[in-house]
Amino acid sequence: MEALVLGGTRFVGLHLVKYLIESGHRVTVLNRGKTQSILPESVARLKADRSNPDSMCSALSQKRFDTIYDISGYKPLEIKAVLSALKNRVSHYIFCSSVAVYSDNNSIPIKENGQLKRGPSGDYGRNKILCETVLEKWSKSSGIPSTIIRPPYVYGPDDHITRRLFSVFARLYQKKPVIVPGSGKTLNHSVHVDDLASAFAAVSVGERAFNKTYNAAGPEPVTLETYIELVASVMDTTADIVKIDPSDYKKVLYEVADIEPTEICDFSWDKNYEYSIRKIQYDIGWYPKYGIIEGLQNAYEWWLENGLNKTKNEFHSDELLLTYLKPS
Repeated sequence: MEALVLGGTRFVGLHLVKYLIESGHRVTVLNRGKTQSILPESVARLKADRSNPDSMCSALSQKRFDTIYDISGYKPLEIKAVLSALKNRVSHYIFCSSVAVYSDNNSIPIKENGQLKRGPSGDYGRNKILCETVLEKWSKSSGIPSTIIRPPYVYGPDDHITRRLFSVFARLYQKKPVIVPGSGKTLNHSVHVDDLASAFAAVSVGERAFNKTYNAAGPEPVTLETYIELVASVMDTTADIVKIDPSDYKKVLYEVADIEPTEICDFSWDKNYEYSIRKIQYDIGWYPKYGIIEGLQNAYEWWLENGLNKTKNEFHSDELLLTYLKPS
């Protein structure tokens, strides 16, 4: 297979590229050339800016691919630029969307036909919905199949969003408390990066995934409190979980301008999230390799091997919050 990966130099895209190469496919990566990454020698590289249609046309002129894996599409104009540049010289377009497209009104587990969230202009989830719409309309008019994958929070080696799992590693490693707004009983659902890469590869085989939308998540969700305790267990330590009353938490965020809430807790603490993966199991036979414990263990080993435990984290927002709430 001749594959093009849009955004193939970090995290999900990087793991997908390596997975495809190991599976014997020929891979080309297209990005802006700003992210430094070590790719297999056989990977061809194209440099272009997706927000610039002329740049895309120049890079993709006369190119033809069996499959496009779009990992870096966030706005509808970015999708249109790719489609315009390729002029239908592709056999299958696979797009990385997000569970952020779903409305909070859905019952759990959330299925692919769940209600979508029509958020404000510029909202991440709304833009992903618009991207999906552009792709679906193109598929209908061109006759070329597309597939949409909606992952939840992705974790694992090479994660560049350090405020999530890696920040929990850092807090526990430095013997700092982990702040949880609310009861800690809300469900969080995630997927290991290698499992997501395998899901992208799986939907490109055969025709069963053509013009379908799939959730791709881990085997099961866990509560936020359990998640932190599991992280502590793979680190062979204990977690000092500090639960904050939601009303106090919101009050402090409103009154203290220097606090960044995503630095304190970038997990779901006020709503339950669980996503059904039965559809992709039934259609494709895909199932995640990593259970939550195995996935956390894999991520922690990578975190240590790459020396991230040697980085000193101040957790400024945590300290401000705890200081503000401490009785005088």
